[in-house]
Amino acid sequence: MTLKEYLLAVNPLVNDGMAEAVLAERGIAVDAELADIEEKQRDLAKADVMMAVCLMPATTGGSEEQVGNWKQKQSGSTLTAANCLALRRFARRLYRKWDEPWDYPSMGGVRVNHRGMCI
Repeated sequence: MTLKEYLLAVNPLVNDGMAEAVLAERGIAVDAELADIEEKQRDLAKADVMMAVCLMPATTGGSEEQVGNWKQKQSGSTLTAANCLALRRFARRLYRKWDEPWDYPSMGGVRVNHRGMCI
């Protein structure tokens, strides 16, 4: 199994372009075997792919084709905020494991907790 094949299996939303871009950014050959890659490189490439998934549009469209009574539909996919948050947390854990900087802004804004009663 190559590292590219491994990255494509990380999440069903990962495509060839994402995997190849991550490998190019990390300076890893596209046909590099997974067994030959150090754990650090594998973990960081995996984290990069997870963040690439989070940065893509939340909904990717499908298509529908109909001729008479015949209909074929290819579904799209939706990445929820909860899915993205889980991917970000996992990626951040991998970046921290290898002391890599976190270059992504926080998704949360200002949070105000108000306790008591207003009259």
